[in-house]
Amino acid sequence: MLTMANPFDASWWPPGFLPVAAVLFGAILGSFLNVVIHRLPRMGGYAPLPEPRVPLPVVGNHTLEIGDHTVAQPLPVHPDYDLAQPGSACPACRQPIPWHDNLPVIGWLLLKGRCRNCAATISPRYPLVELATAAGCLAIFDCFGATGATLAWIGFFAATMALFWIDVDTMMLPTGITFPLIWAGLAWQAWAGDPAGAILATIAAYLGFRTLEATAFAVFRRDALGRGDAHLAAALGAWLGPRPLVVAIAGSFVLGSLLGILVEFVRQGYGFGATWRSVRDRQTRPFPFGPALVLGGWVAMLTGDRLLRWYLEGMA
Repeated sequence: MLTMANPFDASWWPPGFLPVAAVLFGAILGSFLNVVIHRLPRMGGYAPLPEPRVPLPVVGNHTLEIGDHTVAQPLPVHPDYDLAQPGSACPACRQPIPWHDNLPVIGWLLLKGRCRNCAATISPRYPLVELATAAGCLAIFDCFGATGATLAWIGFFAATMALFWIDVDTMMLPTGITFPLIWAGLAWQAWAGDPAGAILATIAAYLGFRTLEATAFAVFRRDALGRGDAHLAAALGAWLGPRPLVVAIAGSFVLGSLLGILVEFVRQGYGFGATWRSVRDRQTRPFPFGPALVLGGWVAMLTGDRLLRWYLEGMA
């Protein structure tokens, strides 16, 4: 009698195949995330579109008043710009990038971080995202094994990786990622976890951050947290549930404080005195809190509530 092989059975695969596959899949996924990180903010109007390689077609005119004169100005029509098109191109010379130069990590190394056509520098963040995503997929596989949970948590990791860098670039957390992430987390918990706890954690995280946002504004008379942070916190609640959410939020505030001080230290020219005065006098400039939330969520994803139990046992 023939039986169908179970792809989630580690014994079905050659030794060492699945960890290597996780790394390779993570690198490819990271290459796609680079596209999402760069293009999604521009699709949503959070960042300017790149200049096209050819002149844009003109449709109609609009008038521009200059003193007593009225001058007709062409209205350019931007080509379709989404995650699939146009193809990848050098930001400097706008020449298309061939597929072999787009290979994750390897392409950047072979080009020595420069465009093949114009020798402009290619940001090292591209291979960094690919390497980080590969490492994250390997860590998730090591934690959850050859199970469906690994695929689910890789999806969570990929979405939050995109949010991490988009927030760094634009200080925005697009609802096009956070809202589907909330619903995906609730669906995952309904299938494999604690749906009631996930709903409670989602609501508590969102309301908690909105309350903190209002309180901070009342005290400091300026925005301290954005609504996107509340949406991201709700997504963490949906995926993690109540107890790991505590680890994620606590860790995010610790990491956020350290990151804030580090960012201000760099901005102040690596001067300890100037950094302390800016923090003391509340003259620090805004910085994104989403990355700290994401890092806290990753810690909670991989440790569950073990850190919380360790802390409570140490306090007992």
